[in-house]
Amino acid sequence: DQAYEVKEITLPQESAIPADCTVVVILGPNKAFFPTEIKALTGFLDQGGRLVVGIDATLTQSDKLDELKNLLKNWGLVVKTALNIDPFSTRLGVDASVPIVATYNTDHSITKEFKQPSYFPFSRPVDLTSPAPDGLKTVWLAKTSPKSWGETDMGSIAKGSVKYDEGKDIQGPLTVAAAVSGKKSGSTATKETRIVLFGSSQFGTNNYSRFGGNSDLFLNSVSWALEDESMISIRAKEDDAGKIELSQNQGTAIFLISVIFVPLFIAIAGIVIWVRRKKL
Repeated sequence: DQAYEVKEITLPQESAIPADCTVVVILGPNKAFFPTEIKALTGFLDQGGRLVVGIDATLTQSDKLDELKNLLKNWGLVVKTALNIDPFSTRLGVDASVPIVATYNTDHSITKEFKQPSYFPFSRPVDLTSPAPDGLKTVWLAKTSPKSWGETDMGSIAKGSVKYDEGKDIQGPLTVAAAVSGKKSGSTATKETRIVLFGSSQFGTNNYSRFGGNSDLFLNSVSWALEDESMISIRAKEDDAGKIELSQNQGTAIFLISVIFVPLFIAIAGIVIWVRRKKL
């Protein structure tokens, strides 16, 4: 709807980011990046490239993304290993692993008009390096409530029972979205680099983008990365027909039940009744 053309890039097959690419979006990575992929992204950013990244929390201490995390750290953005927990969410009928974010940085163009809460399912804390790399400006965009914390005990998460452990877990409020802009010291780029980092990718999926300010937050981030600030806004909600979003497993289950099992049950029941009646 905003006249952006979206294409997939297979980084292992590319020696560099295509010249016609204006912003790279990486959502929900769960595999280690090859050196050639990191090299392509590094070259792209060094020349003023734009990047939007969403990295979900993991239930293990190692999330296989060290290469990508190191790349982001070189630009002043830190990805932490923890799961954001917010007990306040349960009062609103939402799981505690889905923090409801209502604190935004009103000094940044992405979030300056934000008043709607956003839902950040299965998110992790992100942070900013201190100090920021020379020539770069790093800012937080969105934070969880003060009652939230970053759970670092992956064993307790797997068991479904978590509690805040002082000195071990990360006390809230927690940053779940941050941005960086500028040119590194000594850079020969003709334009500034812009990066937006989210501690979740699921907030922008079909299941959650329709809630609160999720969709606007993601689209505003892309517009800011493209220096297309005129497209940053709080968009009017459209009364579209309701859509049912199903995973492949859910679709398969519905197919088997409605097309195979239910008709088969009716057929068997009919045969049994027919046989019993014939014996009367």
